[in-house]
Amino acid sequence: MRVIVACFLFVQETIEDFEWVFKSLQHASNGHAPSVVLTYGDHAMAYALKSTWPNVTHLLCLWHFAQKRGEELEADSWKFMVVVSQVVLGDSNGIGRPFN
Repeated sequence: MRVIVACFLFVQETIEDFEWVFKSLQHASNGHAPSVVLTYGDHAMAYALKSTWPNVTHLLCLWHFAQKRGEELEADSWKFMVVVSQVVLGDSNGIGRPFN
């Protein structure tokens, strides 16, 4: 199993920037594309994923998604994450509380 750890700094997060990053990662991994990519739901990133790796499974990280969307809605990110968890996962107990 090979794992590539990379860090890219962006001036802007455009579709073209993400496509360049994904193509660079694929080149660094001898042409191998990932089967799954976990992101926070950025629209430009999602488009670039589909255009670069059409067969990749794109999953959303609930924590990052809630934090990012909570900021955009100017909501308390922890409370927003609890609501998202309740809606998406059917977690009536909220995050951090064990199921009975």
